[in-house]
Amino acid sequence: MDGSFWDYILKYFEKSYYTYPLWLISMMITIIAGIKYYRKEKLFQFFLSYAVISILISTHIDVIKYYSGLRGRSYTYYLESSNTVFEMIELSVFFFFFTYLFNSKNIKVLIQILWIIFLGICIFFFQKVLDPDTQMNELNRMSFLINAIEFVLLIPFALYYFYCLLTKEVLIKKSLASSPAFWIVNGLFFYCIVSFPLLLMGAHLYEQNRHLYEITFSFHFMSLSILFLCLAKAFSCKTPLTS
Repeated sequence: MDGSFWDYILKYFEKSYYTYPLWLISMMITIIAGIKYYRKEKLFQFFLSYAVISILISTHIDVIKYYSGLRGRSYTYYLESSNTVFEMIELSVFFFFFTYLFNSKNIKVLIQILWIIFLGICIFFFQKVLDPDTQMNELNRMSFLINAIEFVLLIPFALYYFYCLLTKEVLIKKSLASSPAFWIVNGLFFYCIVSFPLLLMGAHLYEQNRHLYEITFSFHFMSLSILFLCLAKAFSCKTPLTS
């Protein structure tokens, strides 16, 4: 790759205050940990796949933008579509995790209902993407909203896990530090709590103050980095991820 490509990448790193490469590094650490401690556990395989897909989606967008010349409307539509696909995958993985973690028929049914609702919202979004009358700003706002909705759906399950810990409804056989579920839920909760208000303001900041948008979204990348490092720690615990 020529020097101009790396100049482009470094400029993007600078805009994120170097939290974007931190996120990339955290995903690579998670993948390495997943390979090192790999085991034939369905949840483990799902989370490892989530890390691999995350790094592929995040890196391919920049490469495609640089080499394909996508700009303006086309780039916005491709970017926000990719983000929405990522959110669908992310929600699916964590919903699957909570289904196994709580092992409750009622929670399983609730998760299925919430997933169908979220899928319907995403289908509506993709219909807007295909609509030539959809404006870029409208698509941006919808994309930010979908990501915020994802967190609204995930936060209650993380809070319920903490409630179960306090009431002893979740059995921790050893210390919390050796509990994979504890690391996963804490990483997810931190990610959601930090990113949720940023996403609510994201569309407005993107349109009105791009510099402030870049500053605030550096916290989003930082929270994602912590999530993936928590996943890496969960992999290293060498026990089922729901324990």
